[in-house]
Amino acid sequence: MRFELLRPETLPEASGLLVRYGEEARPLAGGTDLFVQLKTRRLRVPRLVDLRSVPGLAEITYRPGEGLQIGPLVTHARLATHQVVREKFTALAEACASVGSPQVRNLGTVGGNLCNASPAADSAPALLALGAVLRLCGPRGEREVPLAAFFQGPGRPALAAGELVRAVWLPEPAPGTVSTYLKLGRRQALEIAVAGVALAARRVADTWRDCRLALGAVAPTPLLAGRAAAELEGTDWGGPALRRAAQAAAGECSPISDQRASAAYRRDMVGVLTVRAANRLAGKEAGPGA
Repeated sequence: MRFELLRPETLPEASGLLVRYGEEARPLAGGTDLFVQLKTRRLRVPRLVDLRSVPGLAEITYRPGEGLQIGPLVTHARLATHQVVREKFTALAEACASVGSPQVRNLGTVGGNLCNASPAADSAPALLALGAVLRLCGPRGEREVPLAAFFQGPGRPALAAGELVRAVWLPEPAPGTVSTYLKLGRRQALEIAVAGVALAARRVADTWRDCRLALGAVAPTPLLAGRAAAELEGTDWGGPALRRAAQAAAGECSPISDQRASAAYRRDMVGVLTVRAANRLAGKEAGPGA
């Protein structure tokens, strides 16, 4: 595994290198996925564009009343332990805490996790439920893309040639908003998700509003389950509403069978995790791993 390491000092310089070398170069963030692909020869490129010398890409900035900006080189470990993320964007903290091992969490980045565009990316359902927007930059300037429109297929992010993620933006949650992420794997740790569910909502009087439910590892891309969220919207999350939401979520996914689980099992577990996530937010369950 031999490659030339290019170390740009600005995003425009990094973008220019990616345009110049095209398919012969890849950006390097944390490298937890990229180096595995290189080592197993699933990917062969002679050059890596190392983003770690570009200033400002590893910063977390919270503006009260506006939202949270996350640099693409921020690691899962930092997000899992960041006080504001834990308090206001809980689903993201829980998702990042579930990623791989401590070594992977300390090296892997949110930008790399999203741009790898894996259907099973843990951060993706949480960010979808929280309304994330990606701020991209490239040869044609800057643009914003809702995360829901970013995943075009397995390993296919909506990035033009030379385009990079400059930041992940999360809007300030409405007062009373709570969120959670639940992941099912074959083991308790070091496991790729068999299914993942993230739910965000806020309680108004005796009903739940602004419900957003996102699913991971059960379709070609992470996705928002709009019909399931609609079944929860404006209800007290009693038994009938939860059953309808679970059935809708199971119907919105399109899982595959592989060595980790069958499609039928994944579909059933989407319904189960939807109910568990709602119960957790309603206070009937507590703590990660419930």
